[in-house]
Amino acid sequence: MLDALTGVVIVSLMMAVCLATVKITRSQARAAADMKDAKALLSSLMETTPRTPGSYAGKSGGLSYAVEVTETSIGDSHLCEIAASVKSALHAHIYHLTGTRWCAGAPA
Repeated sequence: MLDALTGVVIVSLMMAVCLATVKITRSQARAAADMKDAKALLSSLMETTPRTPGSYAGKSGGLSYAVEVTETSIGDSHLCEIAASVKSALHAHIYHLTGTRWCAGAPA
């Protein structure tokens, strides 16, 4: 009787550890997928955001974004600094990316 009880306790502990591991793994997989989607959106925003000064915002899937475009003049050159932020609805993580591009109407 004692041997059977010991066996049940050992199996129960092993199952508890396995279930906790599965839960952690799923959470990390969701966070990794979220980060991949945020990186893709940030990259897309850098290429597709209008190169005119202003603020832009929106949603894409489970992500919301905000982009701020500011113009800087250096001599005859006009550069636009693009600062993009993406926030995940699921994990409340915020991802940032900043870049500089030629402004609209500026020589490329």
